[in-house]
Amino acid sequence: MPEDPTKPTGVTSSGAPARRRLLALWSGGFREFALPDEGSLDIGRSVMCKLCIDHPSVSRRHLVWHARPNAIEDCGSSNGTRVNGERVPSGARLPLRPGDTVEIGKVVLVFEGTTPSGAVAPREGAMGRVRRLVELTAPTGMTVLLLGETGVGKDVLAEWIHAHSPRAAGPLVRINCAALSETLLESELFGHEKGAFTGAVQARPGHIEAADGGTFLLDEVGEIPLSAQAKLLVALERREVLRVGSTRPRTIDVRFIAATNRELDGLVARGAFRADLLHRLNGVTIRVPPLRERVDEIEPLAREFARDACRALGRPELTLAPNAVRLLAAQPYPGNIRELKSLVERATAFTTGGVLDVATIELALEASASAKPSSPPPDGLRAELESLERQRILKALDECHGNQTKAAMLLGMPRRTLVTRLSSYGALQRKKTQG
Repeated sequence: MPEDPTKPTGVTSSGAPARRRLLALWSGGFREFALPDEGSLDIGRSVMCKLCIDHPSVSRRHLVWHARPNAIEDCGSSNGTRVNGERVPSGARLPLRPGDTVEIGKVVLVFEGTTPSGAVAPREGAMGRVRRLVELTAPTGMTVLLLGETGVGKDVLAEWIHAHSPRAAGPLVRINCAALSETLLESELFGHEKGAFTGAVQARPGHIEAADGGTFLLDEVGEIPLSAQAKLLVALERREVLRVGSTRPRTIDVRFIAATNRELDGLVARGAFRADLLHRLNGVTIRVPPLRERVDEIEPLAREFARDACRALGRPELTLAPNAVRLLAAQPYPGNIRELKSLVERATAFTTGGVLDVATIELALEASASAKPSSPPPDGLRAELESLERQRILKALDECHGNQTKAAMLLGMPRRTLVTRLSSYGALQRKKTQG
């Protein structure tokens, strides 16, 4: 275990990188070790090894980890050593790259802070390490810190971890720290006693208490104010909460999961986030890559979203054209999965036939609030898009019996845009009549 259990393993109080560490994870258990900056370490089941992992699938002297360069060497183990599923030849020294998953028997090793960031791309798919860590972390009682951009699916992973944990029968309670004011957040987290403040007409437990026996998800934990961080640290360390206006702490049995799109190390360096709280949250950190690094997931996600949208609209399922798939895969998706879902839902609403094609995707892209002005399309394509848009708007109006508000919602566009389009169609019709 770390030599100083009060010192964070992710960052120091100054924000500088702290000592490197190794997490050993297996079904139902885990261990954490501080790693040296120099030399090498024997890892195995024997008490003679500097890093002893007492698991029956691990050989007495299983492998050696080398600090410089960051590498591993199998020592002729019985169950072998695998990196990203591929067996490492006995005696061979294999350099480790960011994101590599090392398996010794049925134990997974996660080396953190052992490789400079941005050195070499991971060997396996972007989500391979994430899935493996989630599967191994779920059965344990470890606190989990999920990092990643907005919309990458951190909340979905939190739900999966809870559903596959021994606490699955208990509640999963979540709170968005960015959605509440500083005063309200403390009361929502820890609860309050009657008369604790104006309007507190009766005692009420907080969200953490409500999660007793289950899991508590702190979404956007990077937004929690310093004033509430100290009380949250107590809840994590002592498994106790103190309601606002109370002097008697209440015991809780809760597993914590935190998620954020902020870089907490930087917040610690600026004094906006407590280093000791980061250490407590950082039982195991799982970085969720953005959708642009998970291109292989775009097509199956798009098909799923299109199916769901068709079901909601009460229409037959659509076929996704191959060139439409390529267009979807080429988008940057700053909003990640959430943005892809909105795009597909919009395109599904625009589709009049049975195929979701390129023209429909392009129209849905143009109807996005985040769409940027681009070069005008060629005259032929512009005319085709305008004709297609007109058909769909008129069809939506017909389906909504002329109700413009409902038609705009069905099309996924602002009502003002719909009215402008209809006005232009009327002007065009008058021009043709006069001609």
